[in-house]
Amino acid sequence: MNRINAMKKTTRLAAVFLTALIVLAVLSWPLILERLKLESDKAFEIAVDYRGVPDIEISDAIKLYESKFTLFCDSGNTGQSFGFDTIMFVKTGESLKSGPFRYCFENNIIPDKIMVADKQKFICLNEFAAPGKLTGINREKIITLHMLSKGEKEKLSQEDIVKRFKRAAVERNIKILVAPDLKTALKIKESLSALKYRQEKFRSNPMKMRAVSGKGQIIFKKSYALLLALSLPIFGFFLMRLYKGVFARFVCLTFVSLLASMIIAGTLSGTDFINKLNMFSGAKAALLLPALAVFFFLAYENKTLFDKKSVCILSAIALSFIVLAVIARSGNYSMPLLPFEKEVREWFESVFVARPRLKEFLLGHPAMLSGLFLYGRTKISREKAAAIILISLGMLGQTSIINTFCHPHADFILSALRTAYGLLLGCAIGGVVILCLKLVKKY
Repeated sequence: MNRINAMKKTTRLAAVFLTALIVLAVLSWPLILERLKLESDKAFEIAVDYRGVPDIEISDAIKLYESKFTLFCDSGNTGQSFGFDTIMFVKTGESLKSGPFRYCFENNIIPDKIMVADKQKFICLNEFAAPGKLTGINREKIITLHMLSKGEKEKLSQEDIVKRFKRAAVERNIKILVAPDLKTALKIKESLSALKYRQEKFRSNPMKMRAVSGKGQIIFKKSYALLLALSLPIFGFFLMRLYKGVFARFVCLTFVSLLASMIIAGTLSGTDFINKLNMFSGAKAALLLPALAVFFFLAYENKTLFDKKSVCILSAIALSFIVLAVIARSGNYSMPLLPFEKEVREWFESVFVARPRLKEFLLGHPAMLSGLFLYGRTKISREKAAAIILISLGMLGQTSIINTFCHPHADFILSALRTAYGLLLGCAIGGVVILCLKLVKKY
């Protein structure tokens, strides 16, 4: 009787908490809709990199003008920029040239005098360098650009460069694309024009939302988003245990992950976050810690299983795999791609509008479904231990869903499509795995 009463109290508490999450997700939609409106304006600007070129050939100058490209230059060729829209690249410590320029500072290190005396200068920030001092700078005058780092022009083929800049514009809403040369610029323009993008010269930040958060608000939003990303997958895990059936549990868990994604997307929908002036902190911890927490809870719940040395070794290997998968394969500076992985990713990009994440449809979702299937249907110690490991791996699929929406510089619609494709493919693969497990048990 006491157990039944405790179960009822737990169910009521879970229902109240779930209702609160739904309310928070609904309240997040006005900000998400405002962000969607900004993202629907598909425009780009192409600048051609002429740094270190003192004299631009007349034929190139004519093509620049006719193609409506911007000149990306340094102090060595400002005299040739007359008549062109120009972005001036300023090296750290170099004196600032006056003129009708937009400025891109080396390593995003912005001179103090910009902060004090000339806040109206247009600043183009390199998306892959950490933003420098931005306090007090008018957000109307800040825009993110994409450019190659030193040596990448020689390492990458023109085709790879064009694909990279296309992803920057389509997937991350980068507005200014700094092509390494004129021929590549023409290819990038052709690629984006085919997607119905229009070419433009930006005189203000096109991705500015109505409110700019102060430093305190930024810290609060980042902390709040991290707390949600860490705690809600664990809440979803415990909530799904109130249900019976593999797919019912999976749907419950995924529903909580999607609610968390919407709340976090709304929280981080603001000028600083969508322009990468500030970024979500703790992405790897949010991917990893919920999976580890679920493993240790299930291991404690079935602690008699782990008296056996073989189970402990298998679990240690699985945990090491989870940690390596998260640390080495997430972020901008991860380990090199596996053999054929580049080809696989490009194939998915050609088939789907948005490439689903491999760790969701190929690992996380099938592992969760097969783990839930095994966990409730076996008393054999090794199979039970395998189920615990699979469920823990499966949590990576859920945390990956949430992680996708922790990066508001990424296009929201593409993030939603990426998640949907991952769920559809993951459920299909998981269903096949469960069918195979049933056949193995039967025969």
